[in-house]
Order: sequence, then C-alpha cells, then structure tokens
Amino acid sequence: MIRLCITGGGGRLAQALLTYFPYADAPGRDFLDVADAASCRRWFSSRTYDVVIHAAAATAHDATPATYQHHNVVGTSQVAHWARKQGARLVYTSTDYVYPAWISGPHQETDPVWPVNTYAWSKLGGEAVCQLYDQSLIVRGSWYGHLDQPSATTDGYTSKIPVARAAAWIAGLATSTATGIVNIGGARRSLWEIVVTEFNPNCRPISRSQVPVPYTIPMDSSVDTTRMRNLIGR
Repeated sequence: MIRLCITGGGGRLAQALLTYFPYADAPGRDFLDVADAASCRRWFSSRTYDVVIHAAAATAHDATPATYQHHNVVGTSQVAHWARKQGARLVYTSTDYVYPAWISGPHQETDPVWPVNTYAWSKLGGEAVCQLYDQSLIVRGSWYGHLDQPSATTDGYTSKIPVARAAAWIAGLATSTATGIVNIGGARRSLWEIVVTEFNPNCRPISRSQVPVPYTIPMDSSVDTTRMRNLIGR
C-alpha cells in the first residue's frame, strides 16, 4: 500500500479522490495550511509519503492577486519542498485556463501558454515550481460539481468534466510513472451545452461578452487528451 497525501482535503476533488485512495491522508486547511511554512513543517516532518497529490488552492473568482500568489505559488513551493525532501512523487492539479484565450483548441501540452486571468497565472506559477522537481506530474484540466445556473455561454468551448471523472483519471495518473504535463478532459462542448443537458434544461444561452468578469472568457479552452489516454488507456 502506497503512503499517500491529498492536500486540500475539504475540497470536492480531494473528497472524490478518496473513493480511490480511502487510506490516504487528506488534511483540510485546519490541519495543513500549505501557505504556512510552520503548518507544512508540522505535518510533513511527522509523516512520510510515496505520493503527494497537491489539490489545495485558492480558487474563488474574486480572490486578490496576493491571495492567489500566497496559496497557489508559495503554497505549491512548500509542498514541492517536502515532496522532494521525502522523495515522494508529486501530482499537481493545474488548469486549462493557462492556454491562451484567443487560440482555438484542442490544446496540446506542448502548446504555448498565456493564462487568461490572475488565478490561472498563479496556477502557472505553481507549474513552474513543480517543473523544478523531476518526480512531478502536472495535470491540466477543468472539472465541475453542480452547474445548475440560469444562463451559460454558447460561444466558448471547453473540455470540462464532472469532478468524479476527473478524480478517476487523476488517480490513474497518480499511480503511473508519468512526469511532465498531461491534459485531462472530455468532449469539446460549450458551457451552455453542459448545463442544459445535465443540469438545467431551461438554461438561457448567452455570449462570452455578456459574462460580468474582468477577463476574457476563452473562446476555446478544450484540450487534447491523447497523452492521458496513452498513459492510462481511457
């Protein structure tokens, strides 16, 4: 049995991953605050892991740049430090929003990156930290829990998948020997198509320009999942 830690234990992804790793440690922020060096030292100095899945992150759409930097860059650096110190495999969950908003997908792992907002820039910062460790795997994708919203865009395409499916694929990748970057995702669909077919048949179609956010909603953040399928056969 591998010794495994899932950071961000209170989050949807971490909880879904426990289906595959019920024996894993999955500390919430009260026990392991990845942005706090003392908290990381207390947790990791008394435990040893073979694999660390780093799912903890600041994700709120209205968080400040400083919050993203502190949690997603500094926090990732601290988790990577302890993974390296223990010789553990590090799996980092990133985002498909690191790909440029104005270039059509499906995006490959080797494509240029230009994050669409401050959150995505902070996740790319975390990627840079992980790239310095040769036993790391960066997973780019986008997943959802419940999307029962009244309106959704028809002119922006994505490879978003349910969080349960993302957890299944991340679990498979975590127990592989793959390193570098791998995309995960499903079929290329608009957000409106996802919502109207899976959650709310009365969802109102809108355009990307009608979404009140201070950044450009990507016209196509869908990803090429060839590498994922070659690695885990799904």
